[in-house]
Amino acid sequence: IIDEFDDYGSDPEGARIFADFIKNCAQNNITLLLTTNNPLNIDRSILEQTINVPVGTSSKKDFSEILKFYIEDLKQDESDEITEAIMKKAQGSAFSNSQIKRLCAKAIRKGSTNIKDNIIQLVQATPPEISKKELDKFNREITEIKVI
Repeated sequence: IIDEFDDYGSDPEGARIFADFIKNCAQNNITLLLTTNNPLNIDRSILEQTINVPVGTSSKKDFSEILKFYIEDLKQDESDEITEAIMKKAQGSAFSNSQIKRLCAKAIRKGSTNIKDNIIQLVQATPPEISKKELDKFNREITEIKVI
């Protein structure tokens, strides 16, 4: 797994070296999982050798599963209530999965017996990391990547 792999091909020489690396991995039956938040910053020679799988922001169901994963004994109705607060707060922007994970950890550290209320308060006080502008940019980039 190589996270933020757009950093590896930001210049022509780096892109050539990384493209050779990808070819070598493919010849040796090695699967690479490459992630990026900036697909248009990746050299075309690299993109042409990869299978592109765009992953958007989480759905209500995704957030519910994330909450239940990080918060032991969270009931479905509590998860639904927190998820509604997340979706209401986002309003065209989005919370990232890692942001939800951090909010869960912070709510747990507070030590209260009512984790649900802690998380809802934190969600209401926290701006989503992904702005509407960034979401729109992502959707435009995905359209461009599909053309490659």
